[in-house]
Amino acid sequence: MKTAVLLVCFTGMVCASIEVLLNTNLVWKIVLRKSQRKCEMGLFYYRFALDLCFGLALLSYISFILIFSEKSEFMIEHRNLLTYLGLFWSNTASCRSILALAIAAERATAVCLPILYRTVNLKIPNLLILLVAIAYGLFEDVVLFKFCEFNVNSIPDTCKQFGCAINKCFFSYFMLHRCIVFSINICVSIVLSVKLLFWNRKQSHQHKNNNNNKLSKANRLALLDTCTVFLFDFIPVLCGNMWPQYFSGENLGPFTVVMKVTGCAIESIVVSCLLKFGKHGKPKSHSLIAVTQSKSYK
Repeated sequence: MKTAVLLVCFTGMVCASIEVLLNTNLVWKIVLRKSQRKCEMGLFYYRFALDLCFGLALLSYISFILIFSEKSEFMIEHRNLLTYLGLFWSNTASCRSILALAIAAERATAVCLPILYRTVNLKIPNLLILLVAIAYGLFEDVVLFKFCEFNVNSIPDTCKQFGCAINKCFFSYFMLHRCIVFSINICVSIVLSVKLLFWNRKQSHQHKNNNNNKLSKANRLALLDTCTVFLFDFIPVLCGNMWPQYFSGENLGPFTVVMKVTGCAIESIVVSCLLKFGKHGKPKSHSLIAVTQSKSYK
């Protein structure tokens, strides 16, 4: 195995482990304890659980590649595992992308159209959004096996990654829906960020109190979300399509997947720090709630 591929795989395992540990802590200490939960953070709690599943899926997938990639006979005999492990993280990633889009749209609506947000928020339960996201993720399996007529026996003997295991039909669908979701998410996040930037500047001229600090923290977290999606989701996929000779699986291994889990790990660290510090100071906890729902602004 090439040194670059080994480095990418080890990086992915480290980031996936960090994501699993941090989100396990968030789920255990916040999501599973009613006294710690806030209704305004409902979608975020679902995302913590999905991030935990995504980290476990990536950890299993990368470990499988790292351990058995040099054992050609084992990979050939158990190439169906490559498909199923790859589908596990792909389904979870698709589900997570829809949930992230829902969170971004919810925050943008709360900031730009607060009256509409209050009306829609009462009519659409968070559980329904989660079920739609799960259905969207599982629909990949239907596309792969039903519409694209995928056959495990058609996987090349030299294939050692999920990208070369799937057929062109599913790859086209995979790239199309990912690019659409990423593009919409980025556009919504940019709208939210620009709105908060102007709002922050306006507040800084009108008030010089805690409200300015709240808006500044909301502004920073919104910009962080935008940068995370753009840098760790959209750019790696774009680079893989534009320069496949450099970003191919043979040269860099599961590069796009590792970049995504790296972004998720960074985001988990930031969210964990914000929630941890928020317990010690009331204004700080309000700032995170202001980011997710913007109910404190009026």
